[in-house]
Amino acid sequence: MKKNLFVLLLIFISLSVGYCKDTMKDIEKLFNKSIKTENIEERKKLRQEIIELSPDSAYGYFSKAWILSFEINP
Repeated sequence: MKKNLFVLLLIFISLSVGYCKDTMKDIEKLFNKSIKTENIEERKKLRQEIIELSPDSAYGYFSKAWILSFEINP
Protein backbone atom coordinates (compact mmCIF):
# COMPACT_ATOMS: atom_id res chain seq x y z
CA MET A 1 0.00 0.00 0.00
CA LYS A 2 2.76 2.44 0.95
CA LYS A 3 4.64 1.54 -2.21
CA ASN A 4 1.60 2.31 -4.39
CA LEU A 5 1.09 5.63 -2.64
CA PHE A 6 4.74 6.49 -3.15
CA VAL A 7 4.54 5.66 -6.87
CA LEU A 8 1.40 7.78 -7.27
CA LEU A 9 3.09 10.65 -5.47
CA LEU A 10 6.11 10.43 -7.76
CA ILE A 11 3.87 10.45 -10.83
CA PHE A 12 1.97 13.47 -9.55
CA ILE A 13 5.18 15.39 -8.83
CA SER A 14 6.60 14.52 -12.25
CA LEU A 15 3.49 15.76 -14.02
CA SER A 16 3.46 18.95 -11.95
CA VAL A 17 7.08 19.75 -12.75
CA GLY A 18 6.47 19.12 -16.45
CA TYR A 19 3.45 21.42 -16.43
CA CYS A 20 5.42 24.19 -14.69
CA LYS A 21 8.21 24.00 -17.26
CA ASP A 22 5.70 24.29 -20.12
CA THR A 23 3.97 27.21 -18.42
CA MET A 24 7.27 29.04 -17.88
CA LYS A 25 8.15 28.53 -21.56
CA ASP A 26 4.81 30.09 -22.51
CA ILE A 27 5.43 33.00 -20.16
CA GLU A 28 8.91 33.49 -21.56
CA LYS A 29 7.45 33.59 -25.09
CA LEU A 30 4.89 36.20 -23.99
CA PHE A 31 7.64 38.26 -22.39
CA ASN A 32 9.85 38.12 -25.48
CA LYS A 33 6.89 39.08 -27.64
CA SER A 34 6.19 42.03 -25.33
CA ILE A 35 9.78 43.22 -25.75
CA LYS A 36 9.70 42.95 -29.53
CA THR A 37 6.42 44.77 -30.08
CA GLU A 38 6.47 48.52 -30.59
CA ASN A 39 2.75 48.84 -29.83
CA ILE A 40 2.43 50.05 -26.23
CA GLU A 41 -1.13 48.74 -25.83
CA GLU A 42 -0.09 45.27 -27.05
CA ARG A 43 2.92 45.35 -24.72
CA LYS A 44 0.67 46.27 -21.79
CA LYS A 45 -1.82 43.50 -22.68
CA LEU A 46 0.94 40.88 -22.91
CA ARG A 47 2.45 41.92 -19.60
CA GLN A 48 -0.93 41.85 -17.88
CA GLU A 49 -1.33 38.30 -19.17
CA ILE A 50 2.08 37.41 -17.72
CA ILE A 51 0.98 38.80 -14.34
CA GLU A 52 -2.18 36.67 -14.44
CA LEU A 53 -0.24 33.50 -15.31
CA SER A 54 2.75 33.92 -13.01
CA PRO A 55 2.59 36.94 -10.68
CA ASP A 56 5.43 35.78 -8.42
CA SER A 57 7.98 34.95 -11.12
CA ALA A 58 10.73 37.29 -12.30
CA TYR A 59 8.66 37.96 -15.44
CA GLY A 60 5.63 38.75 -13.29
CA TYR A 61 7.52 41.16 -11.05
CA PHE A 62 9.07 42.91 -14.04
CA SER A 63 5.67 43.20 -15.71
CA LYS A 64 4.09 44.63 -12.56
CA ALA A 65 6.87 47.21 -12.23
CA TRP A 66 6.61 48.17 -15.90
CA ILE A 67 2.84 48.64 -15.69
CA LEU A 68 3.18 50.69 -12.49
CA SER A 69 5.82 52.94 -14.02
CA PHE A 70 3.76 53.27 -17.19
CA GLU A 71 0.72 54.37 -15.17
CA ILE A 72 2.77 56.90 -13.20
CA ASN A 73 4.58 58.28 -16.29
CA PRO A 74 2.49 57.57 -19.42
